[in-house]
Amino acid sequence: MYNIVTNVITTYLYRESQDNSLIYENENYRLTIHEVWHREFPIHHSSHQWRRHTHDFWEVRLILQGESAIELEDRRSLLLKGGDFVIFPKEMQHCVMSESNNLIKFGLECVLTPKENKTGNLYSLLIACLAEPTVFHFSKNTAQLVEQILALLDDPGIDYESSLLLLSASLLMDLLNAAAAQLGWMDTRLESRVGKAVRYINETVSAHTNTRQVAETVGLSVRQLDRLFMAEKGETVNAVIERTKRQKIRGLLLDPEIPLKDIVHIMNYNDMTAFVRSFKRAEGITPRQFRKAMKVDQP
Repeated sequence: MYNIVTNVITTYLYRESQDNSLIYENENYRLTIHEVWHREFPIHHSSHQWRRHTHDFWEVRLILQGESAIELEDRRSLLLKGGDFVIFPKEMQHCVMSESNNLIKFGLECVLTPKENKTGNLYSLLIACLAEPTVFHFSKNTAQLVEQILALLDDPGIDYESSLLLLSASLLMDLLNAAAAQLGWMDTRLESRVGKAVRYINETVSAHTNTRQVAETVGLSVRQLDRLFMAEKGETVNAVIERTKRQKIRGLLLDPEIPLKDIVHIMNYNDMTAFVRSFKRAEGITPRQFRKAMKVDQP
C-alpha cells in the first residue's frame, strides 16, 4: 500500500489491524510486530522538523541511504548516515530535525518481551543496555535481509505474513547481535537461529548430519529453517552441511599424520567403502587420489 505524504513515498509492508498483529515466539522471547515500513524521499525534499513524540513499542530505524538528524528528549542529537541504525525504546521522546535529499530508510515497530528461562534473561540485559538510543552500524547480512523483505512485495505468495514475520525476526536478532558486539559484549545465547544452526553444523558435522537434525536443534521446522537460510545466506541448510563436511574432510586429508581409517571414524562413516564412495561422489576422485594430487606425504 502506498501513501503519499508531502511527496514522501511510504510503503507499508505490514500495518497492525485492530484484531491482528504478527507474533513470533520461542523459548527466549516473544516478538510482536506492529508495523513494517519503507520510505523514500524525493531528490528535492526539503528539511523539516516533526513534532516530538513517543511510542509504546520499540521503533527500529535503519538508514539505507542519505542522512537523518534526530533530537532526543534531553536535547541530545543523533546523526544517522547510510548503514546506520538506531533503536528507540518505549516511551523515549524523539523527533526528526532534518533529513537529507534522496533519503531511503526502513523501519520496524515492535515489542520484544524476554522470557525467564534456564539460560538467564540475556535479552533483558541487552534491552537495558539499549535504554539510551545509540547509533550502531548494521551488517551486510542486515542489508540483504531488508532486500529480501522488500522483495516480498513483488512476490507476496499465500504465506506473505509468515515469511515477513520470520524475516523480520531474523532482522531484529541480527541488529541486536550487531548492537551487542559494538557495545563490547556478546553471548552465543543471543545468536539468531541461523547463527546457532551454522555453529552447530561447524562443531558437529559428520556423515550423518542432516537438515532435520539441525532444525530440531534450533527449534524450527525444516521448512522454516530453510527459508531463513535462503534469506540470510542464499542457500539451503543442506548446502551448508555438505560444504562444511567437504571442508572438514579436506582438512583431515591434508594432515599426513591422520590415517584414512581414523578419518572414517572421526566423520562417523559406517565403513571405509561408504567414506570412499561419498568422497568420490562429491569430489570426483578417491581420498587417496586427493592426497596424491595434493602431495600429502603418508605417515
